Amino acid sequence: KPYIYNLCENAIAGFKYFSFDGTETELTAELRGHGALKIVLDTPDGPAVGAVSCTSDTWTMAASPLLKTEGTHAVYFISTEGR
Repeated sequence: KPYIYNLCENAIAGFKYFSFDGTETELTAELRGHGALKIVLDTPDGPAVGAVSCTSDTWTMAASPLLKTEGTHAVYFISTEGR
């Protein structure tokens, strides 16, 4: 599974490509640390479809409701807070 570490504020991590059929209702990520991630599609300034946050020093599952999404898209995680 992909692993990203040491994200500072405004850092961007992208993954290509995910296929959505419109039935997905949430996106889940396993996080550790203190901060928040905005989830956007296609480009780093693309439409936001969700967000997750974490305030734990242990690995924690965090889920975000996912706006209805269809088709194949790159998914970007943008750190909006952190320490």
